[in-house]
Amino acid sequence: MSFKALIRPPCRLHFTNGILRFLRRIFLPLLHSAPSLRSVRGSCCHLVNCVSKVNSSPLLSSPLLSSSSLEKRGRSFHSLGRLCPAYPPHRHVPRLASPDPSRDELTVFPGVHSRFSTLTARADCCCARMASPVASTPSRFLLLLQLMMMAAVTMTGGDLSPSAGRRFSDLQLNLTRGDFAGPPKFKEKYFSQVVDHFSFQVHDVDTFEQRYLILDDHWTRGTGPIFFYTGNEGNIWQFAQNSLFLLELAQELHALLVFAEHRYYGASLPFGAASFQPDNMRLLTIEQALADYAILITELKKQLNASRSPVICFGGSYGGMLSAYMRIRYPNVVKGALASSAPIFSTAGIGDSWRFFHDVTEDYRRYNPACAEAVKRTFLLIQSLAEAQDYQKITDGLSLCDAISSRKDIHQLYGFVRNAFTFMAMLDYPYSTEFSGHLPANPVQVACDLLLSEEGALRGMRDAVGIFYNASGARGERACYDLYQLFVECADPTGCGLGGDSQAWDYQACTEVNLCFESNNETDMFPAMEFSERQREEYCRAKWGITPRPDWLRLQYWADGLTSASNIIFSNGDLDPWANGGVRTSLSPSLVAINMEGAAHHLDLRGSNAADPASVTKARQLEAQIIASWVGTV
Repeated sequence: MSFKALIRPPCRLHFTNGILRFLRRIFLPLLHSAPSLRSVRGSCCHLVNCVSKVNSSPLLSSPLLSSSSLEKRGRSFHSLGRLCPAYPPHRHVPRLASPDPSRDELTVFPGVHSRFSTLTARADCCCARMASPVASTPSRFLLLLQLMMMAAVTMTGGDLSPSAGRRFSDLQLNLTRGDFAGPPKFKEKYFSQVVDHFSFQVHDVDTFEQRYLILDDHWTRGTGPIFFYTGNEGNIWQFAQNSLFLLELAQELHALLVFAEHRYYGASLPFGAASFQPDNMRLLTIEQALADYAILITELKKQLNASRSPVICFGGSYGGMLSAYMRIRYPNVVKGALASSAPIFSTAGIGDSWRFFHDVTEDYRRYNPACAEAVKRTFLLIQSLAEAQDYQKITDGLSLCDAISSRKDIHQLYGFVRNAFTFMAMLDYPYSTEFSGHLPANPVQVACDLLLSEEGALRGMRDAVGIFYNASGARGERACYDLYQLFVECADPTGCGLGGDSQAWDYQACTEVNLCFESNNETDMFPAMEFSERQREEYCRAKWGITPRPDWLRLQYWADGLTSASNIIFSNGDLDPWANGGVRTSLSPSLVAINMEGAAHHLDLRGSNAADPASVTKARQLEAQIIASWVGTV
């Protein structure tokens, strides 16, 4: 769905070829002594109806047009319903927090949808006044000029230059290809970053080399927007290669692309090989990472003479949290943010501890209820075999490298299996990917089919987890599974991964990021595995010598007061177990929630693919339109 498609005829009547018809129906009656109120009302309401179609986009979790904005200008939805019978009086009234009453309601919230809402409200006001029997012909003429000017300004983002009309009203976003001539040709660069932004003391090491990737092939130098990816808990190349929506959008909006690596991940190590020593981990905080990004953006704009270039942050998962936090913490630096699959509530300790693994289970149950039940039964079988100390049968059935011999091994096995099912649910993309090893298309379906096709329950589970641990759909790639090499338990029950990056994420899960999730074998298909605040604290003290702050993110980044923020898109897919830990309902006209049916973890950030669900294609179009409006109001 392109932006142009949203305003096809008859909506485009008022902006392109239909201008002459518009003039004939409106201006001529107004200039006669007996103006046709029917013509005035019909054309004006036609415009209102066209605009309302955009406002009622099915992608929005709640509409953006407030009835109060209409009532404030002298008309209510009920009155508009009488004036324009085709316009439904109740359908578009949202339940949103009231905007700041000290500011003009129609200009508080930037963005393409607030533009359309603005036009609708003002057009309604003009309709009412022009159709009034007591209105004079000159006043009708002036009101009509006002209406036409509003339409022009609204559709061009306030820019009335010759190119503005194409940029917004005729913007055709070519987001359907996903095929580029080879991989994106990013340049890898390093920036001398301050080690500690919040101390004025002299350190042994004052700077470190922060890695970032940059691509300027499509950039309108000096004035085009800057799309800045806020790096996650990993190598930045991994995210750049799996976030090609940014490249597609950069081509259309002539943007500079920057992917910045998070401190303590990938090659951006403040203390080199010694970075993961407990004493050197103290500078791994979200606050330090955000300051890194703010300084990098500021310095790049200076170096590139891009002071007029608006900056939009992008990120997925933890990176999505960071993109939202950048808009909250540094609104002077960042004009807007797309936070995809960003669990900003659940990581702040808001919500039920059982929810995450319940939602993982629902992904398998959605495909085949028998699959989730089979997983649950197999865990019960393992439990009964363990109680009977028949460890050899478990070892042989699951093809484990080392024989299980204790309750500790059983606990490790539970985490190992749960981790595989969790990641396959998160990465349940409709095509094969290389994001976390090579996974086949629809890994949940593949795993379930393998699980249910085996006669033996343990063999079925062995084959199912092999989809993830073998990183392919082939059976027998590994001769056996090493429980302690392939899975490391940490302060994140959803999994920390392996290597240095896993150490950094474990530390963050012990400080600011609250991930006290647990399975219970009642609301989910997994064994009961508790992870309480007390257990988290005990683990973190023993591992890192630190005490977590469970409510820090809630306080520091407005989890209880997000409506004070602006210009953030929150997107989530209903297959993503992280989705319900994020923003699923629009909080204001500029805090927009987009929900995607049949989509897994930040699928909208990936490049366009023929296998994408229609909801994802539409979500990308809507995201592109909103972002285009942000960068077009410079």
